[in-house]
Amino acid sequence: MAGYLTSIGSYYTFYLIQKFHVSVRDAQLHLFLFHAAVAVGTFLGGPLGDRIGRKYVIRFSILGALPFTLAMPFANLFWTGMLSVAVGLVMASAFAAIVVYGQELVPGRLGMIAGILYGLSFGTAAVGAALLVDPCVALAHAASDKCFLRRQHMKYRRLGRIRSL
Repeated sequence: MAGYLTSIGSYYTFYLIQKFHVSVRDAQLHLFLFHAAVAVGTFLGGPLGDRIGRKYVIRFSILGALPFTLAMPFANLFWTGMLSVAVGLVMASAFAAIVVYGQELVPGRLGMIAGILYGLSFGTAAVGAALLVDPCVALAHAASDKCFLRRQHMKYRRLGRIRSL
């Protein structure tokens, strides 16, 4: 779920520009609408989970976005925007229920569980999204960052500011 939201958040703008030949501004407006729907879905998912049950909200969140997702490649620009808003609302509705389940499992560590559920899920999803799109480019960027960090370390080591890692 976090992987899908991270992927669409990263590549939705490029998809709209390539498929519909919209400007960057218009593509980012569509991305804003998607993220606004995610925020509203997160907010509405908590009370909905309290009313009908967390399990049902999580199941609906996972399975409910499927028809909208499958229809998106065949839709025009207007319906692509509407479908992405629907996907954002539906998928984000489970976040509150998932965090509450995690907090029930470890009752004394509420902040830690919330941080792990959000931070770890979105962090690994971002890495996975980059690897799914182009593993060679993602790994090359990671290697170049590692080389950059190594060069910076060696520079500061020569200057005597740090001793070793």
